[in-house]
Amino acid sequence: MHGHFRPRQFWSSGRNAALVMWMRDPIDRIRSWYDFWDAIEPSGEPHHMAFKDADMSLAEFARWEIVTGGFAEIFLDGTDGLDSFDFIGITERFDEDLAKLAHRLNWTTTPRPGVRTNTTPKDATPVDAATRQVIERHHEFEVDFYRRAAERFA
Repeated sequence: MHGHFRPRQFWSSGRNAALVMWMRDPIDRIRSWYDFWDAIEPSGEPHHMAFKDADMSLAEFARWEIVTGGFAEIFLDGTDGLDSFDFIGITERFDEDLAKLAHRLNWTTTPRPGVRTNTTPKDATPVDAATRQVIERHHEFEVDFYRRAAERFA
C-alpha cells in the first residue's frame, strides 16, 4: 500500500508489514503545497477557498493553522514516532535510498521508477532567509523529525 495514509488505518488487526515512509525536506514540502494551491483554480474545498481569498504569502501560509501540525497528526498517527518505522527514505536522495530499501526488504531487483516532474504550472516560489525561519519555527517538529530520520536511515 502506498499513498498519504495514517499508519493506524492498517494496524487494526496488528502490525505485520514493514512501515516505510518517504520524506521531503519540510521547507520544500510546504513551498510545493503553497505553489500548488496558488497555481490551481479554486477547488470549492473550504480551506483552499480561504487560502485563495486571503492571497497569502508563503510565510503566512506556513503559519496558518491548517498547515501547521498536520505532519504528526497524519503521517505518525498510530505510531511511536521514528522508532515505529522500518525505513524512512529521503526524497532528495531517492535513488540511493530506494536501493537501500530494496536491500533491507530482500528484493531481488530494485524498482526503477520513472522520473516524475512537478506539474504545477508555475515557477517555484523563492524561499528567502526570513521565510525559511518562519517555516522552521512553525514546523519545528517536522524539521527535527526529518533531520533525525535522515541521520538514522543514512
